[in-house]
Amino acid sequence: MTFPLQYCPDGWQRLERLRELYEQRPQDRIYARMELPTEALRQYGKRHPDGPTDYPDLNKRVAFWDAFFAERLAVRDDSVPAAYLSELDQGLYGGMVGVRCDSWPTPRMALSRPWFHLFSRTSLIS
Repeated sequence: MTFPLQYCPDGWQRLERLRELYEQRPQDRIYARMELPTEALRQYGKRHPDGPTDYPDLNKRVAFWDAFFAERLAVRDDSVPAAYLSELDQGLYGGMVGVRCDSWPTPRMALSRPWFHLFSRTSLIS
């Protein structure tokens, strides 16, 4: 059966190696995830410097991940491509607790109002 992720043509073999790693924990093997500079990351850093940022454009984010994973196709390590869109939860989680979060890769938080009442004993007991 073909692996369902187009950016990981040898995905079944990678999953088998990862299963071996987590279930058997062999001491005579090396497992690796290679972090290589990519043009997609360079361009992303150029377009998104540290500091306040606008709400992410989902089409641009998808284009970034598409370019990033396409560049990593030639890398034969033990990783399986996965993208967690953490830039989308900055506003969600920040809004839930009254905090402003700035852009990746250096998140900074500034309290905009006290939020400890959200975790008070009475709010946890229904």
